[in-house]
Amino acid sequence: MSKRYCALVLLLTSIFALTVFAEEAEVAVLDAAEGNVEASFYPQKEFSAVQVGQIFHAMDTIKLGRNSKASVLFKSGVLLRLAPGTVLQFESSDGTRPIRLETGKGYFFNRDKAELPEIYTPAVTTAIRGTEFVLEVQGQETTATVLDGQVAMHNPHGSLLLARGEAGTARVGAAPVKAVVINPRDAVQWALYYPLLGGGIGGSQSSRLAEASRQLHSGESAQAEALLSGISLESLGAEEQARVLAQRSVIALARNDSSLAESFAKQALAKSEQAPEAKLAASYLAQSKFDLDQASELAGAAWELAPQDPVVAARVAELSLARGQVAQAEKALDQASARGLRGAQLSSVRGFLELIKGHRETAAALFKDAIVSDSGFAAPHLGLGLTIVNQGDLAGGRLEIQKAAALDPNVAIYRSYLGKAFFEEEREGQALNEYELAIALDPRDPTPFLYRAYSNLSANDPISALEDVEHSIDLNSNRAVYRSSFLLDQDLGVRGASLAEVFNTLGFSQAARIEAIKSINRDYSNYSAHRLLSESYQSIITNDAQVSEQQISDLLAPLSFNLFRQGSSSAGLNEYSALFERNETRTGLGFEGVSYDDIAAPSFVTAGKFDDLGYYVGGDAQYQDGSKHNDLSYQYRLRGSAQYQLSYRDRALLNADAIFAHTLDHNSDINDDDLDSYGFDGGYNHKFSPNLTFVLQSGFDNRRNSLGSSETSRLVQIIDIAEGQSQSFDDELLVNEFTRERVKSSRSTAQVIYDNDSLAAVIGAQIYYADVERDETSNVLDDSALVFPGLDYQLRSRGYTNLSSSDLYGYSIVKIAPWLDLNPGLTLTQVDLEGREITPFISEEFSRTRLNPKVGVTLYPIADLTVRAAYFEGLRKTSLEDNVSLEPSLVGGINQLFTDFPGNRTRNYGAGVDYKLTSSTYVGMEALHRHIIDQIRPADTSITFNFDALDASQSVDLLDAQPLHYEADFLNAYWYQVLCRSVVLAVEGGWSDFERTDPELAQDIEAGRVGASLRYFHSSGLFAFTTATWRNQERNGGDFLEDGSDSFWLLDAGIGYRLPRRHGIVQLKLLNLLDQDFEYDQSLGFEEFVRPDIGAALSATVNF
Repeated sequence: MSKRYCALVLLLTSIFALTVFAEEAEVAVLDAAEGNVEASFYPQKEFSAVQVGQIFHAMDTIKLGRNSKASVLFKSGVLLRLAPGTVLQFESSDGTRPIRLETGKGYFFNRDKAELPEIYTPAVTTAIRGTEFVLEVQGQETTATVLDGQVAMHNPHGSLLLARGEAGTARVGAAPVKAVVINPRDAVQWALYYPLLGGGIGGSQSSRLAEASRQLHSGESAQAEALLSGISLESLGAEEQARVLAQRSVIALARNDSSLAESFAKQALAKSEQAPEAKLAASYLAQSKFDLDQASELAGAAWELAPQDPVVAARVAELSLARGQVAQAEKALDQASARGLRGAQLSSVRGFLELIKGHRETAAALFKDAIVSDSGFAAPHLGLGLTIVNQGDLAGGRLEIQKAAALDPNVAIYRSYLGKAFFEEEREGQALNEYELAIALDPRDPTPFLYRAYSNLSANDPISALEDVEHSIDLNSNRAVYRSSFLLDQDLGVRGASLAEVFNTLGFSQAARIEAIKSINRDYSNYSAHRLLSESYQSIITNDAQVSEQQISDLLAPLSFNLFRQGSSSAGLNEYSALFERNETRTGLGFEGVSYDDIAAPSFVTAGKFDDLGYYVGGDAQYQDGSKHNDLSYQYRLRGSAQYQLSYRDRALLNADAIFAHTLDHNSDINDDDLDSYGFDGGYNHKFSPNLTFVLQSGFDNRRNSLGSSETSRLVQIIDIAEGQSQSFDDELLVNEFTRERVKSSRSTAQVIYDNDSLAAVIGAQIYYADVERDETSNVLDDSALVFPGLDYQLRSRGYTNLSSSDLYGYSIVKIAPWLDLNPGLTLTQVDLEGREITPFISEEFSRTRLNPKVGVTLYPIADLTVRAAYFEGLRKTSLEDNVSLEPSLVGGINQLFTDFPGNRTRNYGAGVDYKLTSSTYVGMEALHRHIIDQIRPADTSITFNFDALDASQSVDLLDAQPLHYEADFLNAYWYQVLCRSVVLAVEGGWSDFERTDPELAQDIEAGRVGASLRYFHSSGLFAFTTATWRNQERNGGDFLEDGSDSFWLLDAGIGYRLPRRHGIVQLKLLNLLDQDFEYDQSLGFEEFVRPDIGAALSATVNF
């Protein structure tokens, strides 16, 4: 029994050991193969053909024939591309022997840390210390060219260490030496992917032209060019001549020799207008000159000449996608399918089309089909990688993008997206390396500069980020090679929004607002710009604009709740940033504590995306006055949002919000302040085309509050009735006011947005309905006539109204010239208004209708100068609760939405100028004049004591309306300066004058401020800042108890730490360090609130 048991154990152990050995012996897999690729499997020596997916073990050998290429993926993650004629033997399972490259070329591409074997050649052994290099063996000589990283060469005669951009050679019997290399990228020319002309055209092609096509496809471009140049054109017919010249044009274009490419393309067209290859070559040339329209027209002409050619069909669809014409691209692909056309290019373009439409599974299948059809084609690997990333597998998707970069190593955009993938993996050092490689490959492409800016922001280097974003803006027009002018405007808007975000980090808040405004002018649908503009409105008077811009941003935003909020346009061909919004959930926690009022405010948010569903749940609380005996104020807020992508063109949104607040004051007779509010709204976004969008939103809110503990005076008329006689007199009461209010409101709005190269138009309508109930119960504490002491009397008033308002509006941005935008608009507003929104309440209402003209202009006289001017009239909505609108908040780059009192009529004039003096200096100024007409409805409260009937009653009567006229002037200026690589200076000034001009009620508040701040940023993540602000205010006349003025200095300072890889920020800020005490009227809400006495604020956010 024991012997059988031992034998069984021995057998199982042997099987397990063999299995483990077999798994460990697996060295690599054949990832791509073209042409004649063979292998011998140790210990056999015979070679046989192999297919993609073949697994190689230790001591196996792979051999490539003529006009052949292959890619081998090692278990360690190294991708090795092999040129025609290469013979390679794999390492042994124990790692003691190196890879043996007997002859040929190998392009090694690696981005992961891995234990890599040495590479043996007859002349030298190469140790891989870098990530990307080419190794070539010709007879007795070996050459290594390093594209990135380091490579060590050594043999018994010496050693040599090569860095990026260097090359070395070694001969048998001699030490390795450095070689002169002018362009290291020339070493990888054989690995490039060359567009072939006429995949199904050339049934009559000459044998040499066909051979040249095969050589190009296998990477032997030099041999192909030599073969084509050796063809005697005179011996060929006109169409054959055109085909030869067209292919030579494409080869020259791929090598960035545009003048030679143009010469060959023109000659090809001159030889034969009927050769589809000539049209196709001219199409590539037109695209290289940023003329996508002509490129598309030429591709269409080629397809008419060769309706059965899959390459031409794919070209037509690709160019439609490049111009954002998804429907046209789909139509072309459907026509190709109906004709029975197949091919890697068609599958790849169809895959990108399906990916843009959000059909991830279909797209993945199409990309895989394309890879099977042409395993050396890089584009479907990029598409597959983006699809996998979008599905939530970031590492797996990044590996496919790596393959694209290795298969077409000189394409900069692949490097940019590879860097973006590393950035999303929080491998920011490798991301930066890819961006630098992309910039080296194509310094004119703005994409790597924009992505590098995000990395620099994450590394607490906003000054470098500023340089990168501005450079990406300067280079934006270069993307015209694969983006239409309309899409370029969208791209420029994204870059402008990104610049605004960098400005905010630097503390350049006014410059950030201007960049957001410019981005909206370029592309009104840029949700990032609307969001940043919303965040720039921080005062009470601009609350309407802040809320409205946030609503616009939410409706226009793609399916995402990205906590990091990097701006991007929607996905399109050659613009895939949005596809990095992958399936994942992230959680953020926050806390803010302020010594003023003993405020403690924790918060949380969880947001994520799963395929076509995005979700967001958040909540925050605020506690204050907790240090006072038995007194406490608290507020809780819960928020939830969901988005669902119904189809490529349709997206639905749902938002819900609830607030609960309570204030407890044991020092007051009436000690109850309560607020509870809840609401929800639904939204819908439909894209008829890239230029035309329809949005719809409808919402409901229920708000209730009770406010007490407010002592105020009230003028009343007392009427005494006794023995049939009456007398009256005026009395001033001191009352403890307590009110309850409930507002149920609903609103619906619909809007159409049209945007193209020369015109943006926004047309919409909104309706609002509110059911308002207001009740007052106020205790009379005392009075001047000594009537009420001891009576325990209460004033009561009620107001019940049903209100509605409606708006019809139309705005446009007419792009008259590159230096001039005209912004006319017109709004028709009808509002119902309450008789009174303040005590005493009354159940009366009245209506008002007004047509409000608007006109604005934005000029760009020179590249870095922006001039804005606007005139607009307005009518404030029905109630203070009616503060949400999708109506544009800007006219001529000037804000037009202000939180005025309901029914206020305004006329406004504004102008601004903003100038970038140097690469590090920004200055600007904005002035605004407002004429405001308010209409108050005074009320007469009468209290009747009928001693005959032993009865007391109250009545409230509205008196005639009294118009009030106000003149408000605002002036703001800024100067922002980058002082050095780590320090910036921000100087801001503001002046306002608010005057009530009615002679009997004259009142004037004039205020001014000037502040300067320094901010310091360190690469460790630390930052510090200090701000000194001088303020001055003068008050005269009106309701003030006394006239007078006050001026004072405020000094604030702080320090913070930015957590690595965008995981949060901790900041401590000390306020009013000079401990200034001051009298400063802030009731108008023109600027952020300031407090006397020294204080401190601690804030922290973290996400994971």
